[in-house]
Amino acid sequence: MSPKTIVFLLFLVAALAKSSHLDLQRRAYKDLSPHIIGGSEAPKASYPYIVSLQYGHIGYDTMHFCAGSIFNSQWIITAAHCLNQIPINNFIVKAGKRNIKIVESTEQTVEVEQAFVHEKYSTRNFGNDIGLIKLKTPLNFTKEIQPIELPQAESEPTGVAYLCGWGYVLSNYFKNLEMPDKLQDIKLYYINRDVCDAAVTNLTGFSGSVGETNICTGPITGGISGCNGDSGGPLISRYGEKPVLTGIASWIIAPCGTYGSPTVYTKVSKFNAWIKQKIATHTTRLYRYIN
Repeated sequence: MSPKTIVFLLFLVAALAKSSHLDLQRRAYKDLSPHIIGGSEAPKASYPYIVSLQYGHIGYDTMHFCAGSIFNSQWIITAAHCLNQIPINNFIVKAGKRNIKIVESTEQTVEVEQAFVHEKYSTRNFGNDIGLIKLKTPLNFTKEIQPIELPQAESEPTGVAYLCGWGYVLSNYFKNLEMPDKLQDIKLYYINRDVCDAAVTNLTGFSGSVGETNICTGPITGGISGCNGDSGGPLISRYGEKPVLTGIASWIIAPCGTYGSPTVYTKVSKFNAWIKQKIATHTTRLYRYIN
């Protein structure tokens, strides 16, 4: 496969993650021969901060296209490319979900009031791939619906990481790429950004694809990675029992799980100030006047 072909597939993965139609995703992806990506079914209520972004409207059939993370009761953190071509009145947010194919007693469904894409987001190389969603009504926190903390600003995560999502898995090699019903998770490892960029360069022939606003996970031995539909979802580190949002699933080199290919994320610690500034600017405050 030529370097130019591989680069095309790399961008195709992120583009398909924001597609508004699942059949389009399947038709576009059916000949890419993706690998089994190594996840397993997540335990109940183990990731209460993940949400499903679903194309459609309340009261009608909807369809998962990206994920996000609960920052507080009215704000969701996700990837910019998930928001870049989907009008806010064409998708909803579902929290408290484990099985995205059924209505669950734990779920809450909320419409979107506003969406914000980072001003320096690049569709060329997916730099600054971060966005925020403001919900029309606040979430009610329960055991299955909880916020997640930001990492320390400018911190560099190391060691073990965990990725969860409803991205595609492969049930029949070379034939059936399917979105799972139930939330999947996988244990990964952070890899050095220079090593990550070198791995991408080795596969594509182009260097500099991985920048300072990215973090990466491996192993890069093949068969383990994120995939379409995981975009926008949380990569976390655990400090004792406390989960911290270190990354936002951004892009991979297709096919998913390619040998030598890392999974690339937006590095959240680079955007603490941006997140807080956007929320502060667009949060309505009620004042009580004292006579």
